[in-house]
This record gives sequence, C-alpha cells and structure tokens, in this order.
Amino acid sequence: MIGIAIRLALALGLHLRNEDPKIPLSKKKTMLCTWWSLHAIECQLSAITGRSCVLSHEDCTAALPQTFAEKLSSSTSPAGSTPHTQKKEKWPTPSSTSPSEKGRGLKAPRSYLDAHLNIGLIMQKVLSVLYSPRTAQYPWSHVQHSIPTLLQELDDWKQGVLPGEDRVRILPSPDTPRETLLLRFYYFSTKILILRPCLCRSERKVKDPNDASAARFDQKMAETCVEAAIGMAGLLSVEPNPRMLYENGPWWSIVHLSE
Repeated sequence: MIGIAIRLALALGLHLRNEDPKIPLSKKKTMLCTWWSLHAIECQLSAITGRSCVLSHEDCTAALPQTFAEKLSSSTSPAGSTPHTQKKEKWPTPSSTSPSEKGRGLKAPRSYLDAHLNIGLIMQKVLSVLYSPRTAQYPWSHVQHSIPTLLQELDDWKQGVLPGEDRVRILPSPDTPRETLLLRFYYFSTKILILRPCLCRSERKVKDPNDASAARFDQKMAETCVEAAIGMAGLLSVEPNPRMLYENGPWWSIVHLSE
C-alpha cells in the first residue's frame, strides 16, 4: 500500500516545490505533510526490508514542514495584504543547505513530526552510503571514513531531541510519552544501522596486520554497536508487557528492532 501511495504522490508532484500562487498556503502545508509522512514510512520500511527508497531526498525539492513553517512566519504579510501579493521567494529544500547547516537545522525540531522526518532522512542517508550496491566497489576504508560523519549527524539530531537520558526536549513539548519512546527506538535503531558493518563483512575489512588503527576503529565501533543494542533493549520492560508495547511501542516493527 505504501508503494502505491508513494507512486500516486509522485504522479501528483507532491515531492516538488509548489509555487503556484493560486493554491492556499493551508493546502500547501497539507500536501507537504502528506508527502513527508509517506516518505518517513517508506524510510522505515526500507530499513526493515533492506530495499532502496523509491526516491532519494536529494531528488525531492519539497520543503520540510518545519522549513515551510519558519519561512511562512518570517514572511508574514502586512495588514490588508495576502501572502499571494508578496514577492515570490523560493522555499529552502533539504538539498539546498550545506552539511553544517543541516546539522544545525536538526537541533531544534518544532514537533514530533519534524523530529521523525529528520531522523528518517539520516536513516535514508545511512542506507545509501553504507548499504547500497555501489558501496561494494569501495574499499573498507571508505566505509570507515563514512561512519564518523554519519554518527555526528545522528548526534546532532539527538542533542536537539534527546539531550539527556531522563529528559526529552521536543519544542514545544512531546505530543505524548508514546512519541518520546518511539524517537528513542529510532535513535538506537539508526545508530545500530550505522555501526553494524563493523560487526560483519569481515571479508571486506583491512587485512594488513600493520594497520593497527583500522583494527582499533572496528573494535571500538563494534563495542559501541553492542552498547546501542543494550540501550534499545533497556527501553523494554524486564517482564513481558504486551499492553505497554501495543499502546506505546513500535509494535509494527518490534521484531525487526529486536533482532
């Protein structure tokens, strides 16, 4: 169903920036939220199934809902005028900012949807950089160099959404405790996804016994991956509690997360 929905959304052009002045801003916002919600679900399914996303976010020019809201608030029309009479400006897109700007943009999501979309984009990048077929043509050192960069992006996201073990800061506040728990699951899941290559694919790793630094890096990342898995397990109750899982947890992917 999600595949059909994505195809229909592409056919309608929801993934493209819409600058038609005849369309009300409220409808534009609905179209943006519809597209990015579908995109977030597909990113999650791609991580579960190991299949590539239908459309990379680099090929999407639709602004993120948070970017749209910020742009809308900064260009509030004067009294007596309408947004359609203002000077037309291009909405920023996910691919139009530098890596450092992306990192800063992930620190202060306005809602659960913003936080979820941001980590979904990170997860899609992880799948593209570390798990796509073209990655096989690069040496293991290429993967080693990519992992710290991806971890830093994930850490930037965490600092804005999950800055402490016992405190969650989602501006203005998390919708419910369920959303808080889901974001923690997504954080650990993405971190494991980034670090998992250091636990496997031994045939691709550096076999030079003199390259001690590479071996230490693999060992450290493998240990961090196990720690992330323990952290995810800690989100679940010690005693089986199906009711808690169905009410607050990601019941649709718990088998994938527990593997």
